Amino acid sequence: MTAAQRHSTEAPQPDELPPIPAMEQPDAVLEATPENNELLKASVRRRYRNHRRLVFVTYSILIVLMIALWISRQYEVAVAVLAVIASSAFLHKLRIGPLARSYRALVPREGQTLTIRFGPDAFELQGGTNRRVHVAYNRFRAIAVESYSITLRTRNSDISYPRELFPDTAIDYLRARLAGRRDVAAPPPLPPIPPLEKPTATVTAGPDTASRMAWAVTWRRNRRLTQSNAAIAAMAVLIVVAITGKEGLVAGALWAGVLMIAALTVRLAVTVADFIRVRRLFTTYAAEGAPLSSRFGSDAVAVRTHGFYSHLRYDSITKLTIRRHLVLLYHDGHATAFPRELFPDSAIAHIRAVNPGLH
Repeated sequence: MTAAQRHSTEAPQPDELPPIPAMEQPDAVLEATPENNELLKASVRRRYRNHRRLVFVTYSILIVLMIALWISRQYEVAVAVLAVIASSAFLHKLRIGPLARSYRALVPREGQTLTIRFGPDAFELQGGTNRRVHVAYNRFRAIAVESYSITLRTRNSDISYPRELFPDTAIDYLRARLAGRRDVAAPPPLPPIPPLEKPTATVTAGPDTASRMAWAVTWRRNRRLTQSNAAIAAMAVLIVVAITGKEGLVAGALWAGVLMIAALTVRLAVTVADFIRVRRLFTTYAAEGAPLSSRFGSDAVAVRTHGFYSHLRYDSITKLTIRRHLVLLYHDGHATAFPRELFPDSAIAHIRAVNPGLH
């Protein structure tokens, strides 16, 4: 990272990481139980089933309408409905639109203690002794309150939390905040996340740090979708050519080319939008001038920014990719990017030694 300022210290022999300090004066404390976890998961499953029913009914109505129009020989309108079905399915595959929502939940481990504290612009959540994070309110668009869960809605996903973590006063403030009202008193500012003691490396983010990390994650996430879309487009060309035969070969190829260009244009627009969204998330903790630090222990690495403090176990990492300015870690089904300076060569060698199956 050429624009970043680096301050490295001599890394000691890795030992066990100390626990992350407990949150002071939390607004709510929850000790996870199997009963509460099952109620939370049941609430999420119910929302997911309702969404699947909505998707099924929507596509069923469109398909029945298309068939009815075709039988009544209104071919132009039927083709238009088919185009709507195809475009909706395409956008669904790209995770765009109301039919492409995902449903997640914060389900703590049995016996784990969760604490939360609310500030004027974000809430701080701590899970056990290995993670503290600030979650900005501007990520969310709506809030839904049920008996056993609080669901916060983002652009294309619903994230559910245990109801006990959100006092009524916090819910009232969140509702007012998301509605753009200022008639509810704001809570006091959140204190800074505790510093990382004895860091292995410390980096000050430069003006392009967040953009580089966001592009690495976005490109990785969209590359596979682009490859699959290209394969689908190639199959569409073959189908069009097969249907039109030799006489309509030129016209069929032309229409297939138009469809491919349109699909690639949509794919590019989605990638750019995804990059902008991910860069905004990275900017919350890797804005220019923000300090980032790491400390490597015997079985985990601690990373601390002004927005989160987390321990990542080496055995949870499935892939480690080194780039010129970045280190990409693949774990828990997603990728996380860090400035290269936070991961000295000796630390990377230790991670690979502890996790020999790492790619």
